[in-house]
Amino acid sequence: MNPLRLQRAFFAFLPSLLVAIAPAQICSHQGSVPVAASWQASPWPLGCAAAPGWPTWHTFTPAHRAPAPHAGFNPGDAHARPRLLVAWRCTGFLLVPVVPIAVQTMGYVIDRPEHPCAVTS
Repeated sequence: MNPLRLQRAFFAFLPSLLVAIAPAQICSHQGSVPVAASWQASPWPLGCAAAPGWPTWHTFTPAHRAPAPHAGFNPGDAHARPRLLVAWRCTGFLLVPVVPIAVQTMGYVIDRPEHPCAVTS
């Protein structure tokens, strides 16, 4: 047999061989939904004379992609994003009645991207 014909036959058969060996793509239908960043105020007022309704603290939740069912998508690698707690104090000044005294981490939210499933026929 001609070695050139054998080589052509091998390369013609190679793509179908690779498809047969490759693992099947499984679609878990688990993706994510975007959640906007938000500030949440404490229920207790600070009680400053110049800003009587100002809250004692605020929590900041960063924008993230929350895990959720989503048809046709697979989950990506999740990352933790910190939530921040900002504590305030009164200054006694009229133009700047409150200033932050502490900014610290208070828990985390999960940021998980999603990837579309491969189209299978």
